[in-house]
Amino acid sequence: MRIYMLNAPYIDNFVRCGRWQGVAARGGTLYFPIWLAYAAGVLEKEGHKVKLVDAIAWKWDKNKVLEDAKKN
Repeated sequence: MRIYMLNAPYIDNFVRCGRWQGVAARGGTLYFPIWLAYAAGVLEKEGHKVKLVDAIAWKWDKNKVLEDAKKN
């Protein structure tokens, strides 16, 4: 099975530090979505083809994510 895992892009009027996983520290540090990486690793180990997309780190908007998901 092909699986597309996404750390979704930020939405207008949505506070960066308000995200539940606390991806940004006061210093502006942006942490990799470790929880998604763990899940992707488990799925790959079970034989699935997984693509992990970190739209926030890659500065992708919703349209770029949709374009990429259609290709994969």
